[in-house]
Amino acid sequence: MVALDHDVRQPQHAIEMGLRNLRLLVGEMGEGVSESTTEGELLQRMRAELASVQAAARQIVDTQQDLIDAIRLEFDDTRPTPRTIHAHDLISRAIKSSRVLAANVTLHGAPSRLAFVADERWTERVLNNLISNSIWHSGASHILVAARRRGDHIVFEVRDNGRGMTQDKVDRVFEPLRAPAFSPVGYSAERSGLGLYNVRLFTERMGGAVECKSAPGLGTLFRLRLPGPVQVLEATPLARARRSQQFTHNRIVAILDDDEQVLRTTERAFESLGIEVYANSDPLRWLNVVTELKRMPDLFLLDFQLKGQDCSLQLDILRRKWGEARPRIIVVTGHADNPALQKIAQAVPVLRKPLSDPKFELILDVLSGTRELPAAGFL
Repeated sequence: MVALDHDVRQPQHAIEMGLRNLRLLVGEMGEGVSESTTEGELLQRMRAELASVQAAARQIVDTQQDLIDAIRLEFDDTRPTPRTIHAHDLISRAIKSSRVLAANVTLHGAPSRLAFVADERWTERVLNNLISNSIWHSGASHILVAARRRGDHIVFEVRDNGRGMTQDKVDRVFEPLRAPAFSPVGYSAERSGLGLYNVRLFTERMGGAVECKSAPGLGTLFRLRLPGPVQVLEATPLARARRSQQFTHNRIVAILDDDEQVLRTTERAFESLGIEVYANSDPLRWLNVVTELKRMPDLFLLDFQLKGQDCSLQLDILRRKWGEARPRIIVVTGHADNPALQKIAQAVPVLRKPLSDPKFELILDVLSGTRELPAAGFL
């Protein structure tokens, strides 16, 4: 299973990074081209073609992941890893990651102040599969994703205004792929047919339930119910959200951290502001991708301690690759007393974990150009 997962992730990273480079180049071209000119029309066509290629690549990646998830859930004793999740962040990420597929579909995410405890990766996979399923198969023009509190449970709803289904198709919608004589929601000769089957497996493994309601011409509703506890958060929007539009256009951040949970949390914080992110927990894979980028990232964020070694090698390679362009590098650490860290702090800026809101604000100020990044020392 580990080898299979590794083998499909390598081409996945290559596709993602190649498309990201193209998108960044198109963005740079667009800054100096009028949309009313012939060149502007050509640029729009390039963007449309790029979006279609991205959607195709996403379908390939999703099909691979569906297969891996199904095998793990069926044959491995895989257990959820519960943690506190903010429903609004989860919905926002699912909507954002699905937009590449939704060329002619409007995606709506309802605001939510709910927090709950579940496996974050599994829950996000479930929402992504439900949304992408509606995009591919429902013929809808609008899809709404929302979260509600029902007693001690949290309920996610994915509702579309598509063609709907007959009851006999609804009854089979969460079954695994058989020899497909038809292509209702969840089944297609072009896809594995495992997406909604995995939705049911993930949900049941987390102690929840999923149901589908539909009728011809009346759209489809998927309802995901997960056990509590469920909390209602206070309405305290972060200050950085109010300033996000000042600096998010065409920015890219490269993040290396061998703590997967910290890595994904940091990645999502940047992505929620529309910033391009390449994040990885494997130092060699991260270096291979970053050094192949055609454009230097606007910021490198490196964990000090990486799989038993410090980040000196990565720093040295980044300086050799991007030295003349004066790359902006910040080392983050939870090992402030390590003697090797003191040496690194003499060469680059160092920020102590955790990345609280004030520290994240500092990073955003550096990205936006409102604050100069010191050459070295503890921030």
